[in-house]
Amino acid sequence: MAPSVTEILFAVGAGSKVVGVDDYSNFPESATRLPRIGGIQPNYEAIVALKPDLVIGVSDLQGPALARLKRMNLPVMSIDTAGYDRTIDAVVRVANRVGDPALGREVSERLEQARDRAKDLKPTAPVRAVFVAEAAPTLYVAGRGTFVDEMIRLAGGMNAADIKDFGVLSREALAKSDIDVVIVTSVEDAKVVKKRLIDPKTRIIVAPRDIIVRPGPRLAEGLNWLSDAFQPGRKP
Repeated sequence: MAPSVTEILFAVGAGSKVVGVDDYSNFPESATRLPRIGGIQPNYEAIVALKPDLVIGVSDLQGPALARLKRMNLPVMSIDTAGYDRTIDAVVRVANRVGDPALGREVSERLEQARDRAKDLKPTAPVRAVFVAEAAPTLYVAGRGTFVDEMIRLAGGMNAADIKDFGVLSREALAKSDIDVVIVTSVEDAKVVKKRLIDPKTRIIVAPRDIIVRPGPRLAEGLNWLSDAFQPGRKP
């Protein structure tokens, strides 16, 4: 019921068992050919029609939907991915329930190694960073308390967007903020941000979006990427 769940299932050896995925599941490539069951608000009829032995969703986003499916007498598993360590635990749980526990341990170890590596590589002073989810028509950024905020901190950064959750950062606030790095997810957004920045020393880096914002197995790759990007003289 979520892209992160899809990626976890395939990573722990349960991909052949998956009969349906949500509308935003785009990795691995084989998952894109499976039937779709909607987004955060699922298509309940489509789920029932697939006759699943188990429906897996994310607790913080899909609690009501999972509760409804349970009332419909469908077997449900709810996982918690609202944090890096919680995602590691979710991988192990899913592997033990429907996949290969050994593969689950391998994935969890890669995530732990990326976290430990980032800790070892942390700069002396935190890199002040802003993550821009969308640059137009307004700057929509990840604020404090978001999953991306945790990724920035784990990688040795500090979120310079002084807002909670996701929200709009005004052009004035962007200009006044003491920012070392602006993280965007497309070349087009990079061009928009460049026009709005005043300090020419502020770096703009284009990040692969899904491996940073999606709490799943590829977070290890995402954390390594961010950690390298934050280090002076390092190439991401």
